[in-house]
Amino acid sequence: MVDKSEVVRSGFFANLINSFRIVFYRKAAKFPLTQAFLHVAGLTAILAVAASWALHTQEQELAPYFVEFYEKGVPDNLYFADGKIEYDGPNPYIYSSEVLGATVAIIIDTTGSTQKIPPEYNMAILVTDEKMFHGDSTRKEEIELPDERIKAKDFFIQQTEKQNLSVHLIRWANYFTTMFALAAVIIAVSAVAIHVLLGKRDPGLGFKGQIAICCFASTPLFAGGVAIHGIGGFHAAWTVLGISSVIFILLAVLGTREFLTADRSAADDAPKNKGDGK
Repeated sequence: MVDKSEVVRSGFFANLINSFRIVFYRKAAKFPLTQAFLHVAGLTAILAVAASWALHTQEQELAPYFVEFYEKGVPDNLYFADGKIEYDGPNPYIYSSEVLGATVAIIIDTTGSTQKIPPEYNMAILVTDEKMFHGDSTRKEEIELPDERIKAKDFFIQQTEKQNLSVHLIRWANYFTTMFALAAVIIAVSAVAIHVLLGKRDPGLGFKGQIAICCFASTPLFAGGVAIHGIGGFHAAWTVLGISSVIFILLAVLGTREFLTADRSAADDAPKNKGDGK
């Protein structure tokens, strides 16, 4: 077996490069699980930044269209003040328009009878008697009402043109949490499958070691995810995702075999070395 004392605990960026080298997996299985998952966490953080930046860039490109939509669609007699809604107009009020091929709407119903966004709208803002939401017919999220008195039209335009740091941090945290959980599931399922097929044949590789191997082998998956957010086109994105997935599986399988080969060689040499010492 490979002695734990031989394991070199290198840094994140060194492991980032080493994870593409099959020989690296001879010792990667002996890394602590905390270090293996810290590697995954670092990759997830980078991917979350890429996803957040891509969405921010897209929002900046769409901002002029939504500013025009709000200027035309939000009534001048709708105000927000002290976390409450002030409106004196027709109920319900609905304004919809096509924005880059999507049907967008502003729906105001301060009677409280409208609580859901109709399915004919791809995206909508729903203002009720006490709360405000954005989303579609399947999912809507509450928008926090401002404390200062402000015309709703100005509020929406300001939110579109300027996003503060807290918005980006919250978005990044949501991306990170979701992506890390998904990566953990993929790594666990892959580790179980590979361990059943290869790893359990040798007692030198425990399941923790198999998890560690899959953690480092997941590097191309994250690289593919970052690349997807930098390229355009549906087919190109799926091609990159497919290629990165294949590389991930190859690294995990070949890395496991590399470890088992080295482990068995060390086990075979051990008696000889002991005999030579007599």
